[in-house]
Amino acid sequence: MSDYTFAERSELFARVELVSGQFESALAELRGSSPKPESVDARAAALSAIDDARLVLTQKRDALGYATAETWQSAKSEFLTAWQSVLASYLKAKSASN
Repeated sequence: MSDYTFAERSELFARVELVSGQFESALAELRGSSPKPESVDARAAALSAIDDARLVLTQKRDALGYATAETWQSAKSEFLTAWQSVLASYLKAKSASN
């Protein structure tokens, strides 16, 4: 995603929508799974962290929509950092699930 230029922003948004849909499916599956008995609290914390990180991600995605050519790189970088945070929380929750 980091390779998209300001001129290619519509393609980036299409890619984000595709990946977001795939992530939502994976997250729904994860939420439907059972936690490992020894990891109930860790999984709950990771799922909560996903929710928090997704709020930030939404804000950063919205900021991409308002970005100008001058602010594009910064907005894109902040979005990618937020996406990495969501993924890291997801992986923590997944490792605490059966």
